[in-house]
Amino acid sequence: MGLILFFVFDGLKYFNLNQISSTYTRIDAYVSLHAYKALFIYMGIYVTAVFFSVPIKPFLKIIGGLLFGLWIGFLAALISATFGAMLVFLCVKYSWGEASTAGKVTYISKFKSLVQNNPISILLVSRLLPIPFFVPNILAGILKVKNSVFFFTTLIGIIPVTFVYVWIGTRVNGALVADDIYELIDWKLMLAFTFLAMLALLPIFINKFKK
Repeated sequence: MGLILFFVFDGLKYFNLNQISSTYTRIDAYVSLHAYKALFIYMGIYVTAVFFSVPIKPFLKIIGGLLFGLWIGFLAALISATFGAMLVFLCVKYSWGEASTAGKVTYISKFKSLVQNNPISILLVSRLLPIPFFVPNILAGILKVKNSVFFFTTLIGIIPVTFVYVWIGTRVNGALVADDIYELIDWKLMLAFTFLAMLALLPIFINKFKK
């Protein structure tokens, strides 16, 4: 949603294209010379950001596409996000006492009933909804969800959003190469933003459908 507002209010005008291009050129040169090391550093930063719930994951996905291309960037972001989420989940699951699953907190109690009845579908949907990434990680750990269920629902559930953000990163790459930041604005980018906006509005549609 933040990216959509950025383009709606023409946030590009506040960027110094020459400075951005210069910085990108230096980083891209390093990636070209030290591809594996750069990829390892990127994935390490991503896993750390997920583990400590630093809210920069959309930006990191875009960086992945910008520096490593669509498919390598996509796989790196997907694996890193899943691995980081798994670490949080396991830490919570094996350190949270069994007595704490009684549901003293309202939202934990509600989430517990939903997960117990439909663990796979609920966890998959939670990855598509615009809720903080750490929330399902922690709640699933508290509720002792099966490791395999959490792993595969996270891996599969974050594919659509991860792919879109990484693809946007490849568009930024093309704009920098063309030396025209407005080069990335076309119907494909608008379609990507429409998809992200629809995901953001999904909870509203779900509530209306229930009524």
